[in-house]
Amino acid sequence: MKARLRLLCAILAALAIATLCAMGSYAAAGPHYLITNNDHSQSNSATFYTIINNGSLRQVAVVSTGGTGVDGIGDVATKRVSVLSSSTQNCAFISDAGSADIAGISIATLTATGTFKAASTDSGPQGVGVVNNGTFLYASFTGSKTIATYQILSGCKLKFIRDIAASGLNGGAVLDMAGHGCAWRHSCGKFL
Repeated sequence: MKARLRLLCAILAALAIATLCAMGSYAAAGPHYLITNNDHSQSNSATFYTIINNGSLRQVAVVSTGGTGVDGIGDVATKRVSVLSSSTQNCAFISDAGSADIAGISIATLTATGTFKAASTDSGPQGVGVVNNGTFLYASFTGSKTIATYQILSGCKLKFIRDIAASGLNGGAVLDMAGHGCAWRHSCGKFL
């Protein structure tokens, strides 16, 4: 179990670093963070690290999400952090698979903005993946096999719109998603 959790953390860290490096040319001025979903089942949190010039990390803040995780149980490919950086706000959205909600965090203040539920039937025992296109955030709930749509509001808040059923081949759950169909340079803003 500990080995699986370490593997999950290593994969998430590598993905986050690769994403930050790839998007660095689009970034706004200010600190750049590596953001982890700590996925704790008792009280979940996100940790923010700055990337130092020599490639090492310095922990800046640990922000409680207000929800619970699943201790790394589930598919390691599930993206559990989604970052939005626009001209009006910079947000991190963290999935809380244990409590089946999404937490909003203001990157400017490193404070939680709330937890946002989807349908009462949504569950994510194997993780909840999150992705956004600048206007909407999508969450894949592995237990209920649904994809929830949230509208991204000011103040890094979310408004649940609706769910759709989504099963893979042979009834499998959606483990990973990517946002497509977005005019990134025009409507989705910049990334941190």
